[in-house]
Amino acid sequence: MVSASLACYVAVMLSIGYATLSAIYGGAKRGLVEVVGLSLALGAGNMGLLLFFASLAGFVPSRPLFACLGAGAGIVIFILWRFGRLVRPSLAFQRIGRGEWWCVIPALLLGCSFVAVALHALAIPLYEWDAFCIWGLKAKVLINESLRSNPSYFHDRSLEWSHLTYPLLLPFLTSGIYGVLGCVDDRLGKLVPVLIYIAMSLVIYSALRWKLSRPRALCLLALQMAMPSTIWWAGSGNADLALALFHGAAVFFLARWLEEDDGRDLLLSALFAAFAAFTKNEGQALALADGAVLLLFSLLPFNRLRLARTGLFAAVVAALALPWFLWSRGLPHTDENYSARISLAAIVSNLPKAGIVAREFAAQAVTVRQWGFVWVLLALSGVFCRRAWRRACVRALWALLAAQLAIYAAVYLVTSWDVEELLRVTLDRVPLHATPLAILLIGYHWASTAE
Repeated sequence: MVSASLACYVAVMLSIGYATLSAIYGGAKRGLVEVVGLSLALGAGNMGLLLFFASLAGFVPSRPLFACLGAGAGIVIFILWRFGRLVRPSLAFQRIGRGEWWCVIPALLLGCSFVAVALHALAIPLYEWDAFCIWGLKAKVLINESLRSNPSYFHDRSLEWSHLTYPLLLPFLTSGIYGVLGCVDDRLGKLVPVLIYIAMSLVIYSALRWKLSRPRALCLLALQMAMPSTIWWAGSGNADLALALFHGAAVFFLARWLEEDDGRDLLLSALFAAFAAFTKNEGQALALADGAVLLLFSLLPFNRLRLARTGLFAAVVAALALPWFLWSRGLPHTDENYSARISLAAIVSNLPKAGIVAREFAAQAVTVRQWGFVWVLLALSGVFCRRAWRRACVRALWALLAAQLAIYAAVYLVTSWDVEELLRVTLDRVPLHATPLAILLIGYHWASTAE
């Protein structure tokens, strides 16, 4: 019964994602890996939003609600099929070449990493502090009370340690599992991070295959997904890997749009940026950074069509994020309301901390036991594979990475915490949000050597 309930949950998520993907790329042919990965990623993001809207209407996650979501996705898929608008996955099998048998090594590493993540997630209930006290607690509130009832939890200042104003995409996905199970189970609730891990693996592989051969793409994928920090935080039940997935997908499709000028890619980028904004507070700042980089590349050189599409990107993100901002505007804020604390004056007054932040960032970049050689390889790629800098997509990704690191550095500068203590307890996972950009940049610089 439990396995059937979880299978139904995954099926509804995939159906919602596939319906979304087909509505955007109607009738197109895509690789099977890309279709499954994007269906999972879009399904997770859209399911979180749909459960949020249902909660605003007074419904908590339940089996009848999931039956309605599945039926709705099925109807959309049927209509798209009738009009020949379903995305068609390519089932062609590419045989392993004579010189590619060594690809078995990164493939085995990926398989072992998945097993480690699944065991960490599904064999152990929530125990990590943030996972238990922030994301897990909110999921338990949402399975019992709808947002329409304005739960007292979100207004209880004695619970400020659980970050009352954090976005709710991950808690809604977890409460959805509780809904289909008919009970709260911290261990099975961590199926969500496992699905996020799978989606991230497939999406990053597809993004790397845009420019790279299969062996190179597999190597870089293994570098990302087998990284100790990725494995640890993927199975912990925190929202960091979900943010990395959504932001990484948003910047990839933004970069592909800059090079191929396919408006469907930009729409997909906007959707993922909105999902990131509904995942963590950092995602809201990153969505703004995405829009700023889009605007910059539309103005330099000036392109009226791109400028108009930048407005479309902003409109989609704002439309999907606005309901959350409207509902949460009355919630009590704490000293960690960084959006209100960050200002030019605050940053200037705290510049003496900049040396500490820069030193810790640099030390973290060469910490192999957490990040492998990702950041070192990124620096070497930027220096020795300079031909890639000619591409607008590469310059955009570097601009987005610089913006992301600048945003995080600004948060550390204005924090009310002791900056060294905050760096010590958070800097082993915060850079995880940026690793998909780093992997893509390494891959695209690497690809330039074959041009």
